[in-house]
Amino acid sequence: LQFSVQNHGEQLTAVSEALKHLSAVDSLSRSVAELRCSLNRLSNNGSAEDGCCSLGWIQFGSSCYFFSRVSLNWDESKVWCEKQNAHLVIIITDEEWDFVTKTSIPDWYWVGLSDGRTGKWEWVNHTPYTVEHRRWRPGQPDNWVVLVLGSEDCAHLYADGLLNDLHSAPTSPGGRPAASTNQENFPLECKPAKVLWASDWHRTGSGQVLL
Repeated sequence: LQFSVQNHGEQLTAVSEALKHLSAVDSLSRSVAELRCSLNRLSNNGSAEDGCCSLGWIQFGSSCYFFSRVSLNWDESKVWCEKQNAHLVIIITDEEWDFVTKTSIPDWYWVGLSDGRTGKWEWVNHTPYTVEHRRWRPGQPDNWVVLVLGSEDCAHLYADGLLNDLHSAPTSPGGRPAASTNQENFPLECKPAKVLWASDWHRTGSGQVLL
């Protein structure tokens, strides 16, 4: 029994060391990829090629994200993203939520969530969204109605990284766009907020806008 416990402990140690090694290799690969993309952009006047994100966009996973410093309302942000061959960000996995919220804090950013089209929350690609209250500020979404502005049909990330519903209006404070791009057809090398947006990119260099 003692030998079995000792052997099990040695196996756990070996697995732990192997995982550390893989993590180090992954980190090194990302660093090399980022360096290659930086050199690529320098030689192409800031434009992106071979799966690299454009200058100013941040890679996470297989996507590019952009966090704008310009304030726009939700509708303007959606149009602006589409002109960049992108779309307001769609956040699916826990890992992506962590990345986007940590990057956005302490600013406010629009996300690609709205209930203006059907009365039910959905992403900008019309994928249904089920409200997860752990992602929202306490008591939200509350669909607060203002006579001139109407109801709160658009979602944004608050300064604490939690979601809040808001009117899409020029007077909405802190509204900036943020975008992401899925580069699953590219080598994993690159990724692009005050409002949030996202897009799928392909080897053609153009993005598939998700509406």
